[in-house]
Amino acid sequence: MNPLKLIPWRRVVWWLAGVGLLLALLDQQGFTTIGGLLQNVVPLIGTLTALSLLTWLFQALSWNILSTSGKISWPTLFRLKIGGDALDRLSSIFPIRGSTYQVAALRTSSGIPDASDLIIIDHGIHSLLLVFAAKLFRGFLSPAVRGEFEEKERLIRSFAQKRPARFYLSLLFHLIVHACWMIEIWIVGRALIPSFSFLPAMLFYAIAFVVVRIFTLIPGAFGVLEILLATLLLIFYGPSGFTRGLTLQLVRRLRALAWIVVGLGMVGNPFNALKH
Repeated sequence: MNPLKLIPWRRVVWWLAGVGLLLALLDQQGFTTIGGLLQNVVPLIGTLTALSLLTWLFQALSWNILSTSGKISWPTLFRLKIGGDALDRLSSIFPIRGSTYQVAALRTSSGIPDASDLIIIDHGIHSLLLVFAAKLFRGFLSPAVRGEFEEKERLIRSFAQKRPARFYLSLLFHLIVHACWMIEIWIVGRALIPSFSFLPAMLFYAIAFVVVRIFTLIPGAFGVLEILLATLLLIFYGPSGFTRGLTLQLVRRLRALAWIVVGLGMVGNPFNALKH
């Protein structure tokens, strides 16, 4: 089958609209101004890369803990985690979702029959608060989204009852991952605003985490997320906070882009995993 026929073109159009909105925001604030602010972040590239590697390590450890039906080698763990994340971030313009690729690869390379449950549980633990919040606000969710969250809750509860130690250890690993991303925001924020504190960093991360998962009209919430986060720093730090908030989120976009490139290199041809 021609992969081009599988591309969700409507989502591609919305994604392009979001990218256009982001570029318009950058143009409004001035590319020269944004570029000057980005120069303050350049010396932090090594630190930010180390933080990213730490998040991949703990995400891989979570998979290793949750896998009860087979052993996953460390090279496979990192390849599937980073590669699958890259495909997920490109899901609006690529015909294969990261989770689909991960399930197929785990079943063929590591002999794990329940790979689908493993990935659903891992995703659910990573966004545990959202899973239980969805239960409270299920009336506002579409049937498809509600069903997805209910399936995650069912699998998480079952796993936690059968293997509580593994569940809580995986939860700890994911909490560390969340903490690392908040620290990343705080470090970059300090480079842009010397008085930047950890409270706006926590709020910045929480808003980004929720909006990307709930606002699905524009994939990745391009432009929309930048407006929200820049407005947050406008509230905390005045008019200059808007430009710096926009720059901070741009740094996070660029970091994600760098890992997408690395992940795609690790994946190679993802269709090969689906042939088996």
